[in-house]
Amino acid sequence: MNSRSHDEIVGRARDLVPTIAARAEETERLRAPHDDTIRELIDAELFSILVPKRWGGLGLDEQQRAILRITPEKVFFQE
Repeated sequence: MNSRSHDEIVGRARDLVPTIAARAEETERLRAPHDDTIRELIDAELFSILVPKRWGGLGLDEQQRAILRITPEKVFFQE
């Protein structure tokens, strides 16, 4: 699982941007993440960035966690 590259993870996130943006209005109306968005994030294995390396995730360090505090658009386009 740790073999995924930074570029692959960023690419997966970028690929989801149009789909997530398209349902922004409905998400606002629901006042919760859309079920399809959660499923897409799971399928893209993006939640693995939150899982420690010792448990098979990508395990972010302090600097990488700081990047997550930036707006989602900036996270998706961090190089």
